[in-house]
Amino acid sequence: MRHSPVLCLKHLFTVIVISALASAGCSSRQGQDPLADYPQEITRFSIVSLAQPGYSIAANSSIGWHPAMFKRLPAQDPSMQEASELLDDILAQSITRKGIQFTPWLRARPDYWLAYRVVLDDSLSGDVMVQQFGMAPGFAMGEAQDYEKGTLVMDLVQRRSNRTIWRSSAQGLVAPDLPTDIRRLRLQSAIDQMLSSLPIS
Repeated sequence: MRHSPVLCLKHLFTVIVISALASAGCSSRQGQDPLADYPQEITRFSIVSLAQPGYSIAANSSIGWHPAMFKRLPAQDPSMQEASELLDDILAQSITRKGIQFTPWLRARPDYWLAYRVVLDDSLSGDVMVQQFGMAPGFAMGEAQDYEKGTLVMDLVQRRSNRTIWRSSAQGLVAPDLPTDIRRLRLQSAIDQMLSSLPIS
């Protein structure tokens, strides 16, 4: 299990819930779905997002990593370390595409801090998710019992007030046997759906 820092969330309400999401929508050169040989559960995620009522993020704002993210220890599992690096890269690019400046440096003073946590096991039941994070994506494993369920939780924190103003969580199956480019597209799809609920003005 790998833990990354996530801050407490208070006084938020549900903004969007997305279930049974399609995968990245990529296709092979032959026009076939590269995930066709995998269980249907591989192609979907369950996502729920929360935001502070009435709050909006100015389009010219800047976002950087929460200071605690720089204290992360390298994952002992090489696949987890690769996933962490992939997450960092995709998040930075996705935020930039929304017109918001991403500042990845430790000494930067962005308007907002971003923190995320990844848990790769089934310990985060719906009740535990609600207790710890105030939300429960509610992903159903279905028949894909050979795969592990993964949970990604992201927090956006206003730096000056140290107040969490947005949180999003996604659950889905972890498929390390997929090619790297396909895993990247799946992760990109989930993150794009999560960030679509950011209250940007």
